[in-house]
Amino acid sequence: MKLSLIISAAGLLATVTATAERGASERAMLWSGYLAEEIFTDEDKWSIAKSCSGTRQGLRGQANRCTLLEFLEHLWTPTKDSNGNIKDPDMPDRSKIDWRLEPDDPQTMDQKEISTVIRAISYKGEEERKPVYENGHIVMETVDGQQVPKTRPTGKFKKLKALPIGFTGWLNVHHLDGGDNWFESMERAGKAIAKAKVAIDSLDNEADKEKFRFYVKNAENAADRTLDLRYLDMGRQLLDKREGLPKKFGAPVLEKDPRPKGPYGTEYKWPDKDKTCKSDAAIQKHGSEGEARTAYDNAWNELQAADDDGQHQKAVDAIQACKNNMTPSTSCPAT
Repeated sequence: MKLSLIISAAGLLATVTATAERGASERAMLWSGYLAEEIFTDEDKWSIAKSCSGTRQGLRGQANRCTLLEFLEHLWTPTKDSNGNIKDPDMPDRSKIDWRLEPDDPQTMDQKEISTVIRAISYKGEEERKPVYENGHIVMETVDGQQVPKTRPTGKFKKLKALPIGFTGWLNVHHLDGGDNWFESMERAGKAIAKAKVAIDSLDNEADKEKFRFYVKNAENAADRTLDLRYLDMGRQLLDKREGLPKKFGAPVLEKDPRPKGPYGTEYKWPDKDKTCKSDAAIQKHGSEGEARTAYDNAWNELQAADDDGQHQKAVDAIQACKNNMTPSTSCPAT
């Protein structure tokens, strides 16, 4: 069966639209492609966010290239819910963004592994503070009219906290490549990275070649991570007892064991049709195994019919096409 589902029209926008870590992974992929394109000194050869004008010097001396923060601001647009209501009308306040995940400059991130970039976009560090002592006693101070212990930062973090939608919501596709279709823009981004990859491979200097290959690899890894997160979401939705296959099928749906893995190596839940129908036939819920299979197929098709023209599948296909365009030998994970 083709991989396609959405549980309800209300859930469509939330699942097709990338938010949280998935949205961060998409942007990390595009950021890495943006850096890979700096192999070109001729700006006419740039495709990804070429209109982003910032304060960073490019990797080959290009002027006015964007830092990661400037890149995210350039691609920001308000995110809407399934009813068309704007959820975050204002761009995140950069003065309130705390990306101190590494000891060096966190806003450029041009030498960071992709996992660090993803964390930077979707999380902030909660600073660890300790009480200030004088003569063995905690120093008190007045805050908002209340006496509270005075504390000082330790330079460490207690934990990472997920940011609200921030820079992980809807994407300004027009600012990405001048287009108006997210699915097509994702595919074009992969082709742009492939074009940069060809130029990188033609370099004579091995050190330069390795430096730029790093960004291509980051883009590939981010695409894989994005796919993993989409498969995680889709598997959860399929197995949801309230609106997924169990409800449509009218009986328990068993999971695949072992669980399949996405291209980044993440295990995700997925229904096992064979086991489900054999188990169902054993208790005669739908009759014979053949009748159980017919009922299962009907349930699956009912979910597909709610997919609003296959938007979630198109999103998966677009990211997969983007990755395939970067690395033609890549194939979809078995499901």
